[in-house]
Amino acid sequence: PIPCVPWQSQTNGQYQRRVHGEIVMKNHEGKQVQPILSEICNALRRQMTTLGLFRVSPLNTELEQLLQDYSRGIRPALNSLDPHLLAGLLKEYFNRLPEPLLTFALYSDFLEYAHDPENKLDVLHNAIDHLPQVRRNSLDYLLDFLCEVATERGNHILAR
Repeated sequence: PIPCVPWQSQTNGQYQRRVHGEIVMKNHEGKQVQPILSEICNALRRQMTTLGLFRVSPLNTELEQLLQDYSRGIRPALNSLDPHLLAGLLKEYFNRLPEPLLTFALYSDFLEYAHDPENKLDVLHNAIDHLPQVRRNSLDYLLDFLCEVATERGNHILAR
């Protein structure tokens, strides 16, 4: 998995701490998320109108090098990286988590969502409510970010 490199000082003026063994920090809304998640999303926000942002794959060699840098504790300057490489890093972050964002323990709860058409929303809310707080914050942060991407992309297409 991509480690969450423990930094000793403040990160962007916001203090970090450990919650259930995971290094977290506060994002702009006061919710605690992994620093790598907020850093990648912040770098991607500057390049959201890139065509095929999450569809076009980065070069495997570049992505593997970036992952190796992270595993060695090297923090690359994300703002200078190709947006497709950043999007690939974000996808790999979630792919390489030791446990999925929605957790193995709640797998059946999330599957129930698909099998209960009358109570889908209640079932989904219940499953999300049972996620550990850090994971729920990460899911919220990710979904907010993806909504930003979709909105920005839609505005960019309409402006043409």
